[in-house]
Amino acid sequence: MTEYARRSIVDRMKGAAMLDVATFEEVEHDEQATGQAAVTYVIGAKLLGGVATWGELLRTIGFAQSPGVLMIFGIIPILGGIVRVVVLIWLLIAGIIAIRQALDFSTGKAVVTALLGWLAMVMLAFLSGGGRWFRM
Repeated sequence: MTEYARRSIVDRMKGAAMLDVATFEEVEHDEQATGQAAVTYVIGAKLLGGVATWGELLRTIGFAQSPGVLMIFGIIPILGGIVRVVVLIWLLIAGIIAIRQALDFSTGKAVVTALLGWLAMVMLAFLSGGGRWFRM
């Protein structure tokens, strides 16, 4: 067991939700965390020259999604919309920190990687017939 494997998934989720850089570094290096976390790699590592393995990036991005569990509070009348917006912003920031830490490059490159990754997903959704999800 590695030194990183001693922290529970809940502790890691809390650290990721609190935008704790050390938590992202921890899951980046803990190969055991890959199973805990579920295209950015191609953009960040191959296109923009970041340095990470597929597993390192997958783990950090996976844990960056931890604040998403709070979306359950989005069902609260009146406050639900505010909760969803706050959580989405929180997820965006956590994702950018995760990308930056895993790929070992600047925040600017992390933002570009996140945006290009999002655009790639949108284009793939449209090409695969999933564009109907984006229509009102």
